[in-house]
Amino acid sequence: MLPPEHGKAQALADDADRSLAEGEIERAESLYESAARLEEVAFRRLPRVNIRARGIIGVSLASLLYRASRYADAEAVARELLDDDSLLPSAREELMEVLAALPRSVSLASGGATLTLNGPPSQSPPSERLFAEAHDLAKSAAAAEDVEHLYLAHRTLLLYVATRKFRVPDLDAENLTQEIFLDYLRATETQPVENARGWLVAAMVHSARDYWRAQGHAGVSHEMSQTDLSNEELDALPLRITVETVMKYLPERCREVLSLHYFEGRSVHDVAKKLGTTPRYAEKLLHNCLKRARELYRDMTKL
Repeated sequence: MLPPEHGKAQALADDADRSLAEGEIERAESLYESAARLEEVAFRRLPRVNIRARGIIGVSLASLLYRASRYADAEAVARELLDDDSLLPSAREELMEVLAALPRSVSLASGGATLTLNGPPSQSPPSERLFAEAHDLAKSAAAAEDVEHLYLAHRTLLLYVATRKFRVPDLDAENLTQEIFLDYLRATETQPVENARGWLVAAMVHSARDYWRAQGHAGVSHEMSQTDLSNEELDALPLRITVETVMKYLPERCREVLSLHYFEGRSVHDVAKKLGTTPRYAEKLLHNCLKRARELYRDMTKL
C-alpha cells in the first residue's frame, strides 16, 4: 500500500494540470512544487525493500520536480534511484526519460551568453580523444584552457547549423563538430584566424554538404548546396536558438497561442476562434504565456 501523501500529491498534480491547461502557469508550478514536497515525504518514508513502491513514487517525485522547474532536484532524485540496482526496468526507463528532458547549460557563440538546451546529453559528448589531441596542439596550459573554452563557446552554434540548416542527424553532427574543431586548431598552428566563428561555421557548411554527398543523396546534396549563411543570419542565430528553446519549454497550449499570435500574426479574436474560446480568455492566456516566456528567456540568457 502506498503512503497517504502519495494520493494527496497526485490530487495536487491534477489541480496543477488543470491550471496549466487554463494558462495559469505560475499557479501550476506552485501546485507542482507542493505536490513534490508531499511526494518526497512519501518517498523518504518507504523502506528500500519496497522496490515497486519506491519506483512508482520516485518516478512521480522526479516528474513533479521537473514540472515545477526544479531541474537540479529532479536530476538528483532520478540519479539516486538509478544507482539502485534493484530498481525495476519500467521505473528505470521512465527516469531516463525524465533525465532526457532536463535542460543542459552550455555557452553560446554570442560573447558569453548562456543557453539552456532541451534534450539528453549528446550520445557523443566531447571525447577524451578530442581534448587529448587539442591539448597536444596547445602550446601551454593556458592555451589548453582556451581550447576548451573555444569548443564550448561554438559547439551549440555549429550543431544548430548542422542539424537545423542541413538536417544532419544529431550524432553525426556532433562528430562533424569535433573534427572541425580539431581542423581549426591544426590550421591555427601555422596562421592565426581573425574570425574564429566565421571559420568554424564555414567549415561546418562545407562538411555538412560533403556529408550528404558521401551518403549518396544527390537531391539533398543539390538542395543543400544552395544553403548559405550571411553575416546577418549568423548574428541572428544565437537569439533564434534561444527563442526556439524557450518555446520548447513552454506548455503546449502556450506554444500554440504564441505561435498563432506572434509568428502567424493572428489577432486575439482569431486566436480565440482557433482555440474555441472567448477573446477575453485568449487575451489572458496570451498575457500569462508571454510572461512565462520572458521569465524563461531571462533564466536561459545570462549576459
